[in-house]
Amino acid sequence: MGRHTAFNDLSPLQQLNVRCDKLAKSTLQHSISNNTFMSPTFPDEDIVVAVNSLKARSSIKSSIYKHWGKVTARDLFSRRYKICPDAFDLVYWDCMGKVMSDFPKTFQDWVTRHISDFNGCNRYLSRFTPTENVCPSCGRENEDTAHVTRCPDPTRTTLYNDDI
Repeated sequence: MGRHTAFNDLSPLQQLNVRCDKLAKSTLQHSISNNTFMSPTFPDEDIVVAVNSLKARSSIKSSIYKHWGKVTARDLFSRRYKICPDAFDLVYWDCMGKVMSDFPKTFQDWVTRHISDFNGCNRYLSRFTPTENVCPSCGRENEDTAHVTRCPDPTRTTLYNDDI
């Protein structure tokens, strides 16, 4: 609109919008070049709620749950040796739901079972049923989650590669 239409041909509201855009761009460029930024608190904002130093912009409940979930997941994944704490924040967690929804339901279930360590391998089955804790394909003791995807048995390796 503003780049293709003469400023004088715009309505007063559109002209005001163009002026605000230019002023905002100029202010942002000035702030970046001088490393000075305005306070995130606005006039007449009597109460500001921050969770882990981040201002809650909508639901306080959602912000608290999201923070609690992040802290809990970081601890869980660290204890289970899934993701080291230093690498946890390198994962783009906000997009994980979208990424997972693009995969078939069976793959989503497979990932969930492996991340949670409840995937039906003999290490876990032997806790609840009279099952010997060995890999049925190669005979290795203590068939755990990692072994399911790394078993050297040729048939199992072929099945795994075919499924991927």
